[in-house]
Amino acid sequence: MTPAKRAMRPIRATRVGWLLAAAILATVPTSGAHALTDVQWTWRLAGGSSIPVSPEWFDRVHSAGLNAQAGVGARISTRVSLVAAYEFSRMFVDETGVTEYIKAQAPSFDPGDPVDSSPTTVHSIMALAVIPLTASTVARPYLTGGVGWMWLRPGDITYTGDKLDRNNESTFSLALGGGLEAPVSPSLGVLLEAVWNVGFTEEETTQSVAIRIGVYR
Repeated sequence: MTPAKRAMRPIRATRVGWLLAAAILATVPTSGAHALTDVQWTWRLAGGSSIPVSPEWFDRVHSAGLNAQAGVGARISTRVSLVAAYEFSRMFVDETGVTEYIKAQAPSFDPGDPVDSSPTTVHSIMALAVIPLTASTVARPYLTGGVGWMWLRPGDITYTGDKLDRNNESTFSLALGGGLEAPVSPSLGVLLEAVWNVGFTEEETTQSVAIRIGVYR
């Protein structure tokens, strides 16, 4: 990737973030008094699996890992909740994938040589919107999306004294997905969702899909 293209990446990412933020704000009630009386506190706690998608090294050397999310926010109308969330992912190492990846990078590598590797972790802080598509009190589909900041900590891969270095990175990120939520009582519900996460890392975007189940208020 040329320096010019790398320079354009954060600009494009920021533009996408502003467009998404504008779409979220468009759903907020315009009457101040009405909005204040409609605000209800909400929270969510969910866990599941995180599936690496790209770039190649991220996908090839990892299998699906753990994902957890916790968030608090406000339900500001029947159409939208705004949530501040923390998300953690831990990608487990795929030993076969590691061996194949090292072989592609270092043709002299003997697959019988010992390999030492550690998981990759991702921390994210996000500002999210949750928008129900129906007003059903039984089960309702919803869309979710937002912007935030991601910290990527690649795991170490060491073989016969050599090490494949991957730099730690922190960068702007986006999330977009949807799910199904179902109230089980006046103050508690369950949810199932799938969310596509994109971090605008230096060389190319780092992408994964989180699939999780949880509870919310």
